[in-house]
Amino acid sequence: MPNRVNLFVYGTLMDSMTRNIIIGRLVDYKYRTLKGFERGKLSFNPAYPTIYKQQGKSVKGMILENLTFDDMLKIVKYETDMYKIESFLDDDYSMIYYFMESNGQNDRGALL
Repeated sequence: MPNRVNLFVYGTLMDSMTRNIIIGRLVDYKYRTLKGFERGKLSFNPAYPTIYKQQGKSVKGMILENLTFDDMLKIVKYETDMYKIESFLDDDYSMIYYFMESNGQNDRGALL
C-alpha cells in the first residue's frame, strides 16, 4: 500500500464528527462529484449505501486526502465486511480508493 492514499466517501464518513471519532484525527478533504458511478443500496442490507459503476451517472461525496495505513485500517474496521475496497485512476493520474458492496466472501479488495 502507498504511504498515503485518497479515499472517496459518500455516506456517514462525510460527517466530520463521525470521521473524527473513527479516524481519531482531523483529515483534509475536498468535495467531489464522482462521474461514471451511481449511488444505490446494498443488495443484502438496503439500509446502507453503496456505489457502482454506471456510465452517464454521478455521485456526490468527498475525497479524504492523505490517509495513512492506520487511518485506512480504522475505516475498514468501521465499514465491516459488507464493503470491499476498489480504486480508479483520477484525471490527474492519482489513485483514488472507494468502498463498494462486497461479494460476501470476505473480499476486502487489493489495498489491504
